[in-house]
Amino acid sequence: MVENNKFQYLKTLHIPELTILNATVNTFKYKKHAHEDFAIGITTNGFQCFHCNNEFIRSPKGSVIQINPNELHDGFAEDEKGYSYYMVYIPKLLFLDVVETYTSYSSKYFKFDKTIIKDDLTAARLLQFINEIKEAKAEKLVIEELFLQVIEATVQTNSNIIKDRKGNKKDSIVIKAMEYMHDNLNNKLNLDEICTNLSISKYYFVRLFRKYTGRTPYQ
Repeated sequence: MVENNKFQYLKTLHIPELTILNATVNTFKYKKHAHEDFAIGITTNGFQCFHCNNEFIRSPKGSVIQINPNELHDGFAEDEKGYSYYMVYIPKLLFLDVVETYTSYSSKYFKFDKTIIKDDLTAARLLQFINEIKEAKAEKLVIEELFLQVIEATVQTNSNIIKDRKGNKKDSIVIKAMEYMHDNLNNKLNLDEICTNLSISKYYFVRLFRKYTGRTPYQ
């Protein structure tokens, strides 16, 4: 059998904490290992197989994989045709910060309760996010918003999440943000700049902005 094992790591300056693995595998076998990060991936071709949480997982094309920090898992191809996939590694503190401040769910004790899911929305958002990073042309605001949408989609597929009962900020924050954006339309705005001006978390701001306007800041 001809070996066809390729591993490429992608990074983006817009969210430097993230690492994305693009792999094509047929003969290589991952030994049992674990990561300190949350890992969200998608099988793009073939059948990816692995053991995780004492379960045998078979991931066909289009399946989304969710692995919690420190969960032991391996990996191998189902047959000689091999498989390909992307995996996004998100530092634990960053992931939980997004869950707490951008989504409507509490990050306390959060963990994925499903290792593999079949969800078209999550898969589409994940691939769009990865493709934008590969193209390396998208503005920072676009990359950050796509990243938030990926987290939101994956979180919503879990049944162990708890609704966050924190009170929402006032409309005045959104109004101030829109005024600031309008006054700076000739500049390339990004979330960090807007939220520094407002003294608010950028993840919470995007959630709040979308709730009150029905659009993302970039839109």
